[in-house]
Amino acid sequence: MSVAARLVLVLAVSFTAVGCSAAESEPWTPPKAPEAETVTTFGRPVPTADYAKLEVAAQVRSVDPCALLDPGQFARFGTLRSAGPYDKLSDCVVRIDVPGSPAGADVQLDLVSYEPNPDEETVTIAGQTVVRTSHYGCGYKVPMEFGATEPSSEPTAVPDIVEVPPTPYLSISASGFPASTGGNCGVLRETIARILTAFVEDRVPRRSQSPTQLALADRSPCELLEHLPADVPAERFDVTTDPYDCEFWSGKNIIHMKFYLTSPRAARAPFDFEQAETIAGYLVLVQEDTKMPTDPRCTFRFSVGSAFDHDLPEQKHVQPVGQLSGSCEITRAMIPTALEVFGANR
Repeated sequence: MSVAARLVLVLAVSFTAVGCSAAESEPWTPPKAPEAETVTTFGRPVPTADYAKLEVAAQVRSVDPCALLDPGQFARFGTLRSAGPYDKLSDCVVRIDVPGSPAGADVQLDLVSYEPNPDEETVTIAGQTVVRTSHYGCGYKVPMEFGATEPSSEPTAVPDIVEVPPTPYLSISASGFPASTGGNCGVLRETIARILTAFVEDRVPRRSQSPTQLALADRSPCELLEHLPADVPAERFDVTTDPYDCEFWSGKNIIHMKFYLTSPRAARAPFDFEQAETIAGYLVLVQEDTKMPTDPRCTFRFSVGSAFDHDLPEQKHVQPVGQLSGSCEITRAMIPTALEVFGANR
């Protein structure tokens, strides 16, 4: 064989070997990213960032909004008419008959507020930055900087990495205060200074210390996750800092569990397209939306505990309510469990 022929043969064998080697090797893939640190809460593993949000929600839920307002502080302006929740588990309204104010005055506080946006005006009260809002009287958003963590009733595993939780804000407003009292903003600035001092000194009043207990006020709607039937598991947990709202996924369906206040009559009587049903021995108001015939949506409402009495002739009492909504097939399987877990009224 000539030298040229041997060279061609060697090259052919070399190319063949390279081709076979490439075909037999495993394709390159990037290394898998390390899994995020997780914490178990409500029977679910969640990333530490989500755990921090749930701890914020638990802290907010533990605060007594009326004790934080301290209604007795407003007695110097006139006669106290009432103090109590208005239409949310997270709020409190103090009403005062004030000389020079025909309709009276009020101060409203809600522990759940939207975060400030960059366009809102900031001012300094008691050495801290608060946000001025566009309330028709006078209003502010106030950061709640919690000190020592209140022990949580929810079983958790301690995370190795501690995430910095988001800062929750409360909203507070006043109306009806005449100039002789310092005006709406004057009264609010004094009130906010007291609230900020309570947070700085870690003496925020807690619901557990209140002589008046409001049903569901110290409960999380996410507790339902620990008691779901085996055939309707929760695959994904959409975590927020809202203390009375919980969303999760079961399959491709979003399930929504929340708590709120309504009138005692609205809590027991069907409204609009609702129907009253007895489920597992409990009275439940059910609304079925069949706009999507292949996947109808259901809403189940049930009352829990006693109504709160405002002692006001013109103000209806308020009743704590639980509401479960989502795919009818899934929520109908969940509702008996929800009724038991949250102690619905029969």
